[in-house]
Amino acid sequence: MPGAGRYQFQWKERPPLYWSVLAIIFFIYCVALVFSPYFLAYISTPRPSSGYAHALTVDGGIRHMGPLLWWCYDKGGWVCGALFLMLILIMFLKRDQIERIR
Repeated sequence: MPGAGRYQFQWKERPPLYWSVLAIIFFIYCVALVFSPYFLAYISTPRPSSGYAHALTVDGGIRHMGPLLWWCYDKGGWVCGALFLMLILIMFLKRDQIERIR
């Protein structure tokens, strides 16, 4: 993962497939988290039901969403941080496959 500091790091060969998949999931999840206030009004419903029990105030009204969507919205920052730390941990464990460039 390229750094923005004094030194940058790159893989000597292709990165492992699981690292690439985690990086893609990380970027998609972070973009979805940034834009979630805009699309939550379209995904949620105005009336509660057994599947949409979690309430959220959107544009002055109450909207309801499912438990998985609510968890992703509520814990999104922690999930992005955990994914980022997993990418760094993989790079640390595979440090023999990484080189430092200037």
